[in-house]
Amino acid sequence: MQVVRTLIDALAEAGVSQSAFLRAAKLEPSSLQGLDARLPLSKLYELFELALELTRDPAFGLHSIERMTSDALNPIAALVVHSATLQEALSSIQEFRALLGDEASFRLYEDGGKVIVRGNGLTDQPLSVRRYMAEVSLIGLFRTIRRFGAGAHIDYVAFEYSAPEYHREYARVFEGQARFDQPFTGLCFDRRFMAAVAPHPDAELYQALRVFGRRRVAQLTDRLSYAARVHQLLAWQRPPRDTSMQTVARALGVSVRSLRRHLTAEGKSYADLVNQALAFVAKTCLLDERRTILETAIELGFADNTGFHRAFKRWTGLTPAEYRRQQASIANADNAQGAAVEGHVGLGQRGLS
Repeated sequence: MQVVRTLIDALAEAGVSQSAFLRAAKLEPSSLQGLDARLPLSKLYELFELALELTRDPAFGLHSIERMTSDALNPIAALVVHSATLQEALSSIQEFRALLGDEASFRLYEDGGKVIVRGNGLTDQPLSVRRYMAEVSLIGLFRTIRRFGAGAHIDYVAFEYSAPEYHREYARVFEGQARFDQPFTGLCFDRRFMAAVAPHPDAELYQALRVFGRRRVAQLTDRLSYAARVHQLLAWQRPPRDTSMQTVARALGVSVRSLRRHLTAEGKSYADLVNQALAFVAKTCLLDERRTILETAIELGFADNTGFHRAFKRWTGLTPAEYRRQQASIANADNAQGAAVEGHVGLGQRGLS
């Protein structure tokens, strides 16, 4: 709900009142009081679409972050501000992401001296939502990296979709580094900038904020089902992956027997959760067209393509190559639909060209 509150503040800056938005969204004003309350992602995506509709600003994702106050997403924003280095700031965002949502919005990879930050594709969402999510996520990361010094040059900011009619706003916000029709959505910068020092680090305050953040995360995690917690641990585990029940139970602070009992009570199978999590990771990796299928297989712990091929088809009903073709077809259809809509709908936003 903290994300919704931030969205409402941005809408107010754009001239849409809180009451008008809540009325259109069919949300009770009292629901905003519990900032730790959760909304299904499907509902959140509906709210983003509604915000675009009410503002009549297709670039609202870009403009909303520019209007955001520095304390809008506390304590994560404060942790970033008081981190000692860029690496510490990005690690803090990843560690405390549960304060904003149950799914990570990006992953970090290192490749040949470069750091690649890759966002979630959201291929099952309308183009407008995919653009909105990409815009707000990447502007936040872009600004975080840039605040660690003018020398923290970003090589490029990539977007999977085609350039929208308001692409000049991308050029302005991302300082000419935006690229479209790319194999993934994310950004890339030199690995050495991870050591860039913050302009105003405060080690004592940073540690105090970490303690507070961990307490809040623990409170939220306790409310999640054990199935959701197992899926999170497995889906965001770094290679080499250990999917054993013993390892996961230890990470959750329970015994294997206790974990099995909780999952049984929730009607969930541990083996099914492992397969779902590995399928999620495999799909995410396969969306990166620069990554070979063999590299994805190795990422998931398979020695060759054969075993991965069989497992992926068991998980999804498709081969890895078929899944890639399916997603490419969906992306092409979305881009074509988006271009057709933009060709018939005016921008309706002052100052855009």
